[in-house]
Amino acid sequence: MEKEKCSSFGAFDDLVVDRLGNSYYVLRHGESQANVEHLIVSDPDHGKLAKYGLTDKGRQQARAAAIQLEELWKAKNICPTTTTILTSCFSRARETAEIIAHRLNVPVLVEPLLRERYFGDFNLTCDDNYAIVWNADKNDASMLTRHHVESAQDTLKRALQVIHQREQTTKGHTYILVSHGDVLQILRAFFAQVAIENHRSLPYLENAQFACLYQVASQR
Repeated sequence: MEKEKCSSFGAFDDLVVDRLGNSYYVLRHGESQANVEHLIVSDPDHGKLAKYGLTDKGRQQARAAAIQLEELWKAKNICPTTTTILTSCFSRARETAEIIAHRLNVPVLVEPLLRERYFGDFNLTCDDNYAIVWNADKNDASMLTRHHVESAQDTLKRALQVIHQREQTTKGHTYILVSHGDVLQILRAFFAQVAIENHRSLPYLENAQFACLYQVASQR
């Protein structure tokens, strides 16, 4: 995989990836009605609607993820009192976060910066169009502009802003970021030092799947 230098946060030069003060996990939302309908729902005005929330299967997936996280927290001796879930404002992410928070007995904060990547003219179209955007990420950035799609770089910038804000206010905390496929894929690519335009080269997070983004030394 093509690598790029990304030890610092660019606009957030006071932070360095391998010296963060908090731990961060990322978790994709459970199966949503939009997933079942093969529909791209990326505009917050639509994404917040209950009709695009979790399916029954999605809720089951979230409950299963919550059990896995609970076991992991016990194994790593992570305290619920120093754990917070930050979630996208979209209904599919927020519902996932609330199910997990109930199991772990931790607070949930809605973080609009974790919203879905905006797919512009492809919003409310067939999800086959994701592939067009992913190809443009690598080969034709001008296509993104023509179709009003949020760039991978802009998506990364706002996701990193979430981490930057937390690093300014807490140390020794653990955050679970509940968000969407592209947002988390792009964020994980940055932390893995993979060129952002190649974010699809990483294994993709399935519905309600989680991964560790960064751990403080005491949790490794």
